[in-house]
Amino acid sequence: MGRLAHLFLALQARLSRSAPPRDGAGQVWHTLNEEVDRLYQAGEYERAVVVAREALEVAKTQAGPDHPDVAASLNNLALLCRAQGQYAQAELFHHRSLAIWESRLGPDHPDVAIGLNNLAALCIVRGQYAQAEPLYQRALTILQILAGIMLGPAVMGRLAP
Repeated sequence: MGRLAHLFLALQARLSRSAPPRDGAGQVWHTLNEEVDRLYQAGEYERAVVVAREALEVAKTQAGPDHPDVAASLNNLALLCRAQGQYAQAELFHHRSLAIWESRLGPDHPDVAIGLNNLAALCIVRGQYAQAEPLYQRALTILQILAGIMLGPAVMGRLAP
């Protein structure tokens, strides 16, 4: 496993332990998203889209139209659209989710990095390599900043070449 993979895993573990619970769409939304993930992994994209749209509506109703849970639901729909070759729709969902995450969580939040990475992956699938590179670079910069803050210099020094 490469240094960047170790860095990402350490950061992810640290964030999951330290992230405060936030008010959001609630348990029904979480359960629906677990079902979306299960269906996605099973390749049942059409059924997953139905459940993902239900999760989106729950998030909008329970948390409001510009809540990060709405952005997560939009991101899920984007990934499902991409898996089905619906690239234009996927791009719309990605841009909307990024706009919400950036406005509500700030430009350097890990969710923004995830959104940037996913949008860049869509660009790659579409052969838009020049558009993908700055998105990947920005996502990497966010993760590097967060890794330095969350892990501290001692861990970062052990990961350096």
